[in-house]
Amino acid sequence: MARWRRRCRKAVVRSVATCYCASMPTTEERREQKRLAEAARRARKGEEIRRRDRERYAADPSRKKAAVLRYISKNPEKKRLWGKVSDHRKRAPGDLSAADIAAIMSLPCAYCGGPAEMLEHCEPIARGGWNCAENCVSACTECNLKKADSTVLEFLGLWPTATPF
Repeated sequence: MARWRRRCRKAVVRSVATCYCASMPTTEERREQKRLAEAARRARKGEEIRRRDRERYAADPSRKKAAVLRYISKNPEKKRLWGKVSDHRKRAPGDLSAADIAAIMSLPCAYCGGPAEMLEHCEPIARGGWNCAENCVSACTECNLKKADSTVLEFLGLWPTATPF
């Protein structure tokens, strides 16, 4: 009789554990739930989170570097793409000296007249532009990001970006 009770007790415990484990999400499901929750939180409080992150990284730049290294280790295919972009820029023809850069950056944004924060290539390097003083202007971050890899005429709306037919 005692032997039967032990077996029965083990079977009950085993069946309860099986039921409990079956209802729990897997590791991948938990990661996906966390990722979705974080995306929803960033959608609700996006600007506040970005402001706090900027302040945190400004106070401790090594923290930003560690975050970038973590991202690179998790996304090696993105790292390869970054490398390709930098290689492309290194191979760009032309020579731009530090004195040229200083002279260009002393001017306001060429597109909106605001304070200049970046060096912008009129004819993008990605489209065969040269890395020389004649092809560079100063630009604010907003204008530079809006222009992306379009030419000046395309950016200003004076040239069509796509063929009409």
